[in-house]
Parts: sequence; structure tokens; C-alpha cells
Amino acid sequence: MGERLNKKYTKKEATILRICVITAVVTTFSGSSLNIAVPFIEKSFHMGATSVGWVITTYMLVTSALSVPMGKFSAKIGMKKGLIIGIGIFGTMTFAATFAVSGPMIITLRALQGLGSSFLFATNMAIVVLTFPAEKSGEALGIMTAGTYTGLSLGPVIGGLLTQYFGWRSIFIVMTIVSLAAFIPAVRDLDWKNEPKHPELDMDMRGTILYMAGLVLSIYGFSNIASGTFGWALLGIGIALLLLFVFAETHTDDPVVTVSIFAHNAIFTLSNITALLNYSAIFTISYLISIYLQVIMGYSSRTAGLILVVQPLMQALLSPRIGKLSDKVAPWKLVTLGMGICVAVLFEFSLLHMESPLWLVILMLACAGVGVAFFSAPNTNMIMSSVGPSDKTFASATLATMRTIGQTTGMAVVTLIAGMYVGNQALETAPKSLLIETVHWCFLVSTALCVAGAVMSISRKKA
Repeated sequence: MGERLNKKYTKKEATILRICVITAVVTTFSGSSLNIAVPFIEKSFHMGATSVGWVITTYMLVTSALSVPMGKFSAKIGMKKGLIIGIGIFGTMTFAATFAVSGPMIITLRALQGLGSSFLFATNMAIVVLTFPAEKSGEALGIMTAGTYTGLSLGPVIGGLLTQYFGWRSIFIVMTIVSLAAFIPAVRDLDWKNEPKHPELDMDMRGTILYMAGLVLSIYGFSNIASGTFGWALLGIGIALLLLFVFAETHTDDPVVTVSIFAHNAIFTLSNITALLNYSAIFTISYLISIYLQVIMGYSSRTAGLILVVQPLMQALLSPRIGKLSDKVAPWKLVTLGMGICVAVLFEFSLLHMESPLWLVILMLACAGVGVAFFSAPNTNMIMSSVGPSDKTFASATLATMRTIGQTTGMAVVTLIAGMYVGNQALETAPKSLLIETVHWCFLVSTALCVAGAVMSISRKKA
């Protein structure tokens, strides 16, 4: 990949793209590899089906809550410096997770990993867009997207092999090494000491606290509404804080979130909502199919990982080409096509049962990869090209927030439905009939979310 980048781009462009792609790989690898390890982490710490889901959800929840504030902070100190801080925090917490001794400890360390990821998600896309000229941006974003899906591709395979032969802790060791592969060249090669910074920016701590608290309480409350009054109360408080946050942001000179962009930029708003709905629907595929293959069908973690690699592999192969295509073809058309494919796949997954042939699962995973490839890079291109240079960091952080909120919401739906059907008992002890029902309903809800996303995508034609 290094020679190919150097031929097509300047040395500066190739260096920045290489570092940002590595950060995209490691952050997505963090989620997809641990999906395979969930049953083993559950056994190690004697966790239940509901609580072990928070090993995945906490990471995404913290990332989604902090991406926009850390984007603002990175604009204040310099985006490249923010990128380096993010890699450092992520790598340190990843290494520490190797030594986790309890469920609460690994969940806490995953939350701190999310802090590092929030810096990365807020800065890497913006740095790439600001580095590349307009005629190259679509292809560069396609390569970034391919990096994201390479992480997703490698996660199930490497995670499955590592878990089976060396234990789940070895996954964190590999992530630490990859983090170093980004951290060392970033410190050495990025001109972070002389980059533009904006110390005059106000962090608006009131808005930041309202935003973070409202987001966390809303999602945590939603995932616990099956428990009764407690979950509903948290959800209500979270929504109230978010409404108060929107009001506060419209009455401050330097807001955390530039609310006016959403009000006056229809392409930006609709594209972000489309991203939110798509990621809510699609992210749960890996988690649910991992459980389906290992717990219901009895396949090993290695075999499950090799099967799950089909979806992100298709995404990684197609994303650069479709990203380049989005510079020439109306991106909303490509996005809508991708959403339509995803709707069909999710509905087919909702029909899985004990006798479903393995070839059908593999075919549907491949189709899901095609659908997401048509969606992701073109949608990102629409978002990043719909704002001016001064708003690129905000756009990058907002897109990352939509992605992680969507993924967290998807996992919250899974946690909620799993709690309704199997409670907090271990996955291996739960009746397979109840697990199948859980998978059915999770995929039906995901199908509905994806249909709503397709409608949003089509509406951009008029905008």
C-alpha cells in the first residue's frame, strides 16, 4: 500500500493518509475482534448476557458522547496534536486492558479506550479532507473507509484465531502494537508543533456537560427500560438534558455544537440522520451473527471469525472504488442503493432458524458488505463537502458521533431485547429457542431503522 500511495499522492498526503488509515483500522478492529471474544470474556468474569454486552456498548457510548467536545478541543490545540493525544490514550488503555481482573474493570478500561477513540474520530477524517484537494477527496475518503472496513475484516479472523489459541487478552496486545505503529510516525512525521490552532475558542463547559450527560443517560436509560421505572426515569432525564443543551447552544457565542448548521444545511442534516439510522441497523450484524454461529450453531471462534470476515472484506474491497465514483455520480443515488440492499439483507437475517444453511448466512454477509460499501464513502463525501473549511473538524466529529451513537443505539436495542427474552443468564445456558427469538426481533427492528434511513436518503434529492 505504501508504494501505491506514494505514486498517487505527494509525500505529505501519503504520510497523513497512512497514519489516519491506521487509526481507522485499530478503532474498528477494537470492536469487531471483541465481538468474537464476548462468550470467553463472559466466562472469564462470570458475567451474564446483559452485562457482557456493556463491554462492547461502553466503548461506543463514551466515544459518541465525547467525539464532538474532543473535536472542539482538538480545534483549539491543533488537530494533529489531538490525533496524537488520541492515539496515546487509546494505546495506553488498550495495554492496561490486557491485565483486567474483573467485569467492572474491563468495562472501565473500555470506557477510557472510548476517550482515546473520540479524539481519533474527531480529527482523522477532518485532517484528510483538509490535506487533499477537492478532486482527490472522494478517493481519499474511500481509502479511509476501506481502512475502517479492513479493521472490521481483520477483527473477526484475527480475533477468532487469537482467542482460540492465545486467549482473548492477546487481542488487546495486538491492538497495542498497531497503536504504536500509528503513534510513532505521527509524533515523528506530522508537523504538529507548527499547525494552526485556535486558543481563543471557548470550550463551553456548560454545554459540554449537558451534552455528555444527556447522551449517556438517554442511551443507558433506553437499554434498561425493560427493568421498569429506573430505565424510563433515566431516559426521561437524558432527553430533558439534551433539550436543555439545544436551548443553551442557541444562546451562546461559541457553542459545542453549531446548531445553526443543522437548521440551514439540509444536505448536512439529512446525511447525518441517514448515517445514524444506517449504523444503528448494520452494526448489530457482527454481534448477533457471532452469537448465532457460536452459541446457537456450535461453531468454534476461529470458524465464526472466518465466516464473519466476508462482510467487512467486501466493504474494504469496494469502498475506494465507490468513493472515487461518488466524485462523478450523485452520491445520494449510491447511498440509497446501498440502503436498499441493507434492508433486504436485514430482513433475510430476521428469518434465520436452526436449520438455516451456512451458505445463506455467508451470502447475506457478502450482500451486507456490498450495501454498506455503497452507503458509507458516498455519504461521508456528502457530509464533508457540504461544509466550509472552518467547519471540517465539526463535520468529522459529528459524523463520528452519528456513527457511534447509531452503533450504541443498535447495541442498546440488542441489550434491551436480550434482557426481555433471556435476562442476565449466561448465553450458553439460555434456551436456543429464546436466543433465536432474540435474533429475530433484533433484526426486524434493524430492518425498520434501515427503511427509515433509506427514506431520509431519498429526501436529499429535493434538498
